[in-house]
Amino acid sequence: MNKKMSSVSLSVVEKMKRRTEELKQQQNQYNSKIDYSQFNLNEKDTEQMKIYEKNAIFHGKEIIKNNMELSKIFYEAQKTLSKYGKGSFGKWFESLGFKRTFVYMCLKRNSLFLEYKNEKIFNIPEKTLNEISKIKEKISNNEIIEILNSEKPMDTVKSLSGNRINESTELEKLQKEIKLLEKKLKELKLLEKKLINNI
Repeated sequence: MNKKMSSVSLSVVEKMKRRTEELKQQQNQYNSKIDYSQFNLNEKDTEQMKIYEKNAIFHGKEIIKNNMELSKIFYEAQKTLSKYGKGSFGKWFESLGFKRTFVYMCLKRNSLFLEYKNEKIFNIPEKTLNEISKIKEKISNNEIIEILNSEKPMDTVKSLSGNRINESTELEKLQKEIKLLEKKLKELKLLEKKLINNI
């Protein structure tokens, strides 16, 4: 009975080892997102480029994860140090070697993340993030979500802000026309009053 149990356990362990090895091999396989035939590369260079591609994507994802973590850390550190006087947070991150613009961009990302609960905020380029911040109060939450989920967020920002500029320009024109009409109405009332007084 004991030998039978031992052989069953051994076969289970062997199966687990084989499965682990299969999973490792699957993990090492990579399906390229690029058609390298368009570059007319030889086979050796094509394989090398696939390795570069795989590593670039891996490290890009790591950067995004690290940005998320740094953003959270800076947010929490700022919250903690805010109790200890003005400038404490700046001294802290500068002592660590971080630049002010980088830290405040991380804080901006974290703030938007907390508000919209969308991790794509950490993928968006800084310029686009700054544009979102500029128009954030002028557009709806659904429009911000549309920006975050779009393939080309900057194009979506430009489109939405362009619409807002056109709407704003139209509103300004209408307000000027109203003022002009109000002025003419006053002039007509004065003229009417003069005419009545002369009769």
